[in-house]
Amino acid sequence: MVTQPRDPQQTTPTIFYFSVWDKERVFHVDVQDEMIIGWVADDTAIAIDLTPYHARLMGVSRQHASITTNDKGVFIKDLESTSGTLLNGMHLETDRHYALHDGDEIRIGSLYLTIHFTEA
Repeated sequence: MVTQPRDPQQTTPTIFYFSVWDKERVFHVDVQDEMIIGWVADDTAIAIDLTPYHARLMGVSRQHASITTNDKGVFIKDLESTSGTLLNGMHLETDRHYALHDGDEIRIGSLYLTIHFTEA
Protein backbone atom coordinates (compact mmCIF):
# COMPACT_ATOMS: atom_id res chain seq x y z
CA MET A 1 0.00 0.00 0.00
CA VAL A 2 1.34 3.43 -0.93
CA THR A 3 1.02 5.80 1.99
CA GLN A 4 1.90 9.39 2.58
CA PRO A 5 2.37 10.96 6.00
CA ARG A 6 -0.94 11.97 7.51
CA ASP A 7 -1.26 15.15 9.52
CA PRO A 8 -1.91 14.05 13.13
CA GLN A 9 -4.31 17.00 13.51
CA GLN A 10 -6.40 15.72 10.59
CA THR A 11 -9.33 13.45 11.38
CA THR A 12 -10.79 10.83 9.10
CA PRO A 13 -13.54 12.42 6.97
CA THR A 14 -17.10 11.26 7.54
CA ILE A 15 -18.55 12.50 4.23
CA PHE A 16 -17.07 12.63 0.73
CA TYR A 17 -18.39 15.21 -1.71
CA PHE A 18 -17.85 14.55 -5.40
CA SER A 19 -18.21 17.14 -8.14
CA VAL A 20 -18.80 15.69 -11.59
CA TRP A 21 -17.61 16.99 -14.98
CA ASP A 22 -18.48 20.66 -15.05
CA LYS A 23 -18.45 21.05 -11.24
CA GLU A 24 -22.15 21.92 -11.25
CA ARG A 25 -23.24 18.40 -10.37
CA VAL A 26 -22.35 17.51 -6.79
CA PHE A 27 -23.28 14.47 -4.74
CA HIS A 28 -22.14 13.15 -1.40
CA VAL A 29 -21.70 9.77 0.25
CA ASP A 30 -21.29 8.84 3.89
CA VAL A 31 -17.84 7.37 4.43
CA GLN A 32 -17.55 3.63 4.94
CA ASP A 33 -14.41 1.55 5.45
CA GLU A 34 -14.55 0.38 1.83
CA MET A 35 -16.68 1.81 -0.97
CA ILE A 36 -16.93 0.48 -4.51
CA ILE A 37 -17.18 3.00 -7.37
CA GLY A 38 -19.12 1.83 -10.41
CA TRP A 39 -22.65 1.43 -11.66
CA VAL A 40 -25.57 -0.66 -10.53
CA ALA A 41 -26.49 -3.80 -12.43
CA ASP A 42 -29.29 -6.01 -11.09
CA ASP A 43 -28.99 -6.18 -7.30
CA THR A 44 -25.33 -5.19 -7.10
CA ALA A 45 -24.54 -2.99 -4.12
CA ILE A 46 -22.41 -0.03 -5.20
CA ALA A 47 -21.61 2.62 -2.57
CA ILE A 48 -20.63 5.26 -5.14
CA ASP A 49 -23.10 4.72 -7.97
CA LEU A 50 -22.21 6.68 -11.11
CA THR A 51 -25.24 5.45 -13.09
CA PRO A 52 -26.92 8.91 -13.06
CA TYR A 53 -23.82 10.34 -14.79
CA HIS A 54 -23.97 8.01 -17.82
CA ALA A 55 -21.36 5.71 -16.32
CA ARG A 56 -21.71 2.92 -18.88
CA LEU A 57 -21.35 5.34 -21.80
CA MET A 58 -18.35 6.95 -20.09
CA GLY A 59 -16.43 3.66 -19.82
CA VAL A 60 -17.01 3.04 -16.13
CA SER A 61 -16.85 -0.64 -15.14
CA ARG A 62 -19.52 -2.13 -12.84
CA GLN A 63 -16.93 -2.41 -10.08
CA HIS A 64 -14.36 0.06 -11.34
CA ALA A 65 -12.40 1.17 -8.27
CA SER A 66 -12.59 1.22 -4.50
CA ILE A 67 -12.01 3.88 -1.89
CA THR A 68 -10.92 2.73 1.55
CA THR A 69 -10.43 4.64 4.78
CA ASN A 70 -8.40 3.74 7.83
CA ASP A 71 -6.32 5.46 10.50
CA LYS A 72 -3.55 6.10 7.94
CA GLY A 73 -5.76 7.98 5.49
CA VAL A 74 -7.99 7.62 2.46
CA PHE A 75 -6.94 5.44 -0.47
CA ILE A 76 -8.13 4.58 -3.97
CA LYS A 77 -7.48 1.35 -5.87
CA ASP A 78 -8.34 0.39 -9.45
CA LEU A 79 -10.19 -2.95 -9.51
CA GLU A 80 -8.80 -4.19 -12.85
CA SER A 81 -11.22 -1.93 -14.71
CA THR A 82 -11.39 -2.07 -18.49
CA SER A 83 -10.74 1.62 -19.15
CA GLY A 84 -8.52 2.46 -16.16
CA THR A 85 -8.44 4.98 -13.35
CA LEU A 86 -6.36 8.15 -13.14
CA LEU A 87 -5.52 10.19 -10.06
CA ASN A 88 -4.47 13.77 -10.82
CA GLY A 89 -3.53 12.64 -14.33
CA MET A 90 -1.47 9.63 -13.19
CA HIS A 91 -2.60 6.20 -14.40
CA LEU A 92 -3.15 3.83 -11.45
CA GLU A 93 -1.77 0.32 -11.48
CA THR A 94 -4.44 -2.25 -10.65
CA ASP A 95 -4.75 -3.66 -7.15
CA ARG A 96 -2.43 -1.04 -5.64
CA HIS A 97 -3.56 1.60 -3.10
CA TYR A 98 -2.88 5.29 -3.73
CA ALA A 99 -3.39 8.04 -1.14
CA LEU A 100 -6.32 10.40 -1.79
CA HIS A 101 -6.39 14.01 -0.61
CA ASP A 102 -9.05 16.68 -0.48
CA GLY A 103 -9.41 18.26 -3.92
CA ASP A 104 -7.87 15.38 -5.89
CA GLU A 105 -9.18 14.75 -9.40
CA ILE A 106 -10.15 11.18 -10.21
CA ARG A 107 -10.86 9.95 -13.73
CA ILE A 108 -13.00 6.83 -13.79
CA GLY A 109 -13.15 5.71 -17.42
CA SER A 110 -13.89 9.02 -19.15
CA LEU A 111 -15.78 10.47 -16.17
CA TYR A 112 -14.00 13.18 -14.19
CA LEU A 113 -14.68 13.59 -10.47
CA THR A 114 -13.19 15.87 -7.85
CA ILE A 115 -13.29 14.54 -4.29
CA HIS A 116 -13.69 16.72 -1.21
CA PHE A 117 -13.48 15.59 2.40
CA THR A 118 -15.64 16.93 5.21
CA GLU A 119 -16.91 16.02 8.64
CA ALA A 120 -20.57 15.87 9.56
